Amino acid sequence: MTDEQPNNLEFTIDRSNLYLEEAFTDLKAGTIKRLTPVRPDGSQDNTRKTVFVGHASILTPNGPLPIQNVIAAKELQQAIKKFPEAMHAAMDQLMEEVKKYQEQEQSPVGQIRCDGCMGSCPRVEFAVSLAISSSVRRIQPE
Repeated sequence: MTDEQPNNLEFTIDRSNLYLEEAFTDLKAGTIKRLTPVRPDGSQDNTRKTVFVGHASILTPNGPLPIQNVIAAKELQQAIKKFPEAMHAAMDQLMEEVKKYQEQEQSPVGQIRCDGCMGSCPRVEFAVSLAISSSVRRIQPE
């Protein structure tokens, strides 16, 4: 691994795509975030739609795995009702990514070989965990 940092990182806020973020949670199943579009002065931008995003964590042998998904809703009550469906859809997407990764692992080209491991290999499990966490999609408003 190199210690070089890319010099082309850009940390500029897109003033035309600002959202006010509010979080609602039951402290059990997960969190629903309401992203309300705002103008650069902080006033509400009624020309764009409010976005609801569901967040939850799945407990795995390698620790919690965050999942998230956009919830097709116009108001909070509707988002609460649709939360389970959105999280199941995120899980389905995650499982698709895991299957793709496992298929790549089974091919001779993508196979991870581990010398000295009997049965379950921590290095392979870590690689699978890493692939799963990298597959979590970024939220994009529709």
